Amino acid sequence: MEELGCWREAQRADQVAAALVRVRDELSPESADAISPILEHLDATSRLLRDLHDLFPIHRSRVPIINHYLTVILPCLQKTLRDMKAYLDCEDFAPETQWNLIQERLNNQGEMTLVNRFVMYVDYLVQVVRLLSRVPLYDPTILEGLRTKLLRLRLVRGIPGMLLLVLIDSSATKHLIKWMN
Repeated sequence: MEELGCWREAQRADQVAAALVRVRDELSPESADAISPILEHLDATSRLLRDLHDLFPIHRSRVPIINHYLTVILPCLQKTLRDMKAYLDCEDFAPETQWNLIQERLNNQGEMTLVNRFVMYVDYLVQVVRLLSRVPLYDPTILEGLRTKLLRLRLVRGIPGMLLLVLIDSSATKHLIKWMN
């Protein structure tokens, strides 16, 4: 299931990048310079998601581990891309207005600029690819730190946290606890 999610979000990232290039080409050089780093990270995000999709059949036994990490990032990435796409697809606004609305509404959510959000997405996906393919450069500390940041961003953006059911044996009594990650 997450294989399909990776592919869909890679396609969505490509669509947003294409629309953003169109907007960038209409803007002043100063505004266009602000878009370039986002485009760079959109491209990297798309490539990493496609890499994951391609690696799933090769590392089938490790996919359940990776699915946990993908359920953290994919809803957040999807919301970011859909929000950007909503402004970029609106033909009622001039390209400058589209970009200004993206900057105004999507910047500084969770104390993070839009560029930094995409940097975080790329860094997280790099670690997930490394975990899946057992690359020695995989760092669980980095992945956990990024996971924590993503969960905070999800909370700020109104994306439901991950619901875990934990069974605890306390004084011979079992309690079912719902815990928001």
